[in-house]
Amino acid sequence: MKKIIIMACCAILVSFSLNTFAKAPAKLKYKTGIRDSLPANTGKGYISYPGFKSYSNAVNVRIMREFIKKYKNPLNVTWYKHGWGCVVNFTIDSVENIAAYKNTGMCLYTIRKYSEKKMPPFLRHLVKTTYYDYKILLIDEININGQENTIYVVLLQAADHTKQVRVCDGEMQEILDFHG
Repeated sequence: MKKIIIMACCAILVSFSLNTFAKAPAKLKYKTGIRDSLPANTGKGYISYPGFKSYSNAVNVRIMREFIKKYKNPLNVTWYKHGWGCVVNFTIDSVENIAAYKNTGMCLYTIRKYSEKKMPPFLRHLVKTTYYDYKILLIDEININGQENTIYVVLLQAADHTKQVRVCDGEMQEILDFHG
């Protein structure tokens, strides 16, 4: 009888511990630069960060390898896991970046978000010659894998309305116009 009770208690403890370690979080966050705080494997099946636990296989190795190869000193790195791969948000030189990776490690697209100060001169000239009374609020620089041209989406604001302009291959197109 004692053996049965002890075996039952052991089975409950083992199932509880397996259940606890089987659930990987969908969102992974690095508080500092990824190269500065690469985690050490604790030998318990998960990687430990200061104040955060994550499973070592939460981000695909191929994705992580490509990410580290492409971006040298990212800060505030946040991973979002999906069935097809991962999306990562991070900052480099005060520019917000978003990148999407397939599970094979291939980058699908990147989006850089910045203000007018970091805007390329040719783009600023192109936009300001047409919309000279508007203030440039935000620029989204979109690079899609397999497409050679960069797409820029520029948010502009005047006193009475806001516009969103798409610039690609030297051509500008107004995509949204908000009045009010």
